[in-house]
Amino acid sequence: MDEKDEETLSIIIHDNKPTQSGPESNKSQSNPLFSITPKDLSNLMNLYKDRSDNYNDIKYFQEKGGILPLLTSLKTDAKDGISTLSLENRLEHFGSNKIFVKPLPNFMDFVFEALSDKMIIILIISSLVEISISLFNKFFKGENNIDYLDGISIIIAIVVVVMVGSITNYKKEMKFHSLNDFEKKVLNIM
Repeated sequence: MDEKDEETLSIIIHDNKPTQSGPESNKSQSNPLFSITPKDLSNLMNLYKDRSDNYNDIKYFQEKGGILPLLTSLKTDAKDGISTLSLENRLEHFGSNKIFVKPLPNFMDFVFEALSDKMIIILIISSLVEISISLFNKFFKGENNIDYLDGISIIIAIVVVVMVGSITNYKKEMKFHSLNDFEKKVLNIM
């Protein structure tokens, strides 16, 4: 049996459950320095975030023998923390510890959102019908009326409403993003 076959057949014992490893497994699972995967840490954090009256995250720790096995699998000292020498290995194994923020939506996204409102769509259709009927009567029946101005005024009102709503929502979103950026700066200082 060659080295490739041995790698494919090797089994990593993790969390008291064997998991298959090999070329198809990702790097973070086969890293010999850490006996915990990023997915396991994510699951643990989700238990903490979803904490309710039953305290599943604390029960999980108690079932696994407390905090010491977690510290051991993370190669972390309870008193001194992590060493600077292990930072590169941690970054390679666990990835970057960044929260990805959704980019600020484009202004036109807010315009299209406002235009997709059912009432606005009904008003657009009714104004186009009003304009087309009045222009038909004016040019083909010879009637001398200005009923098409009603349709044009509806379109002007729609443009005003859509623009005011879009500008308001865009400014609100910009404030929210700037508040999040400020909060990150405050958290980084502490």
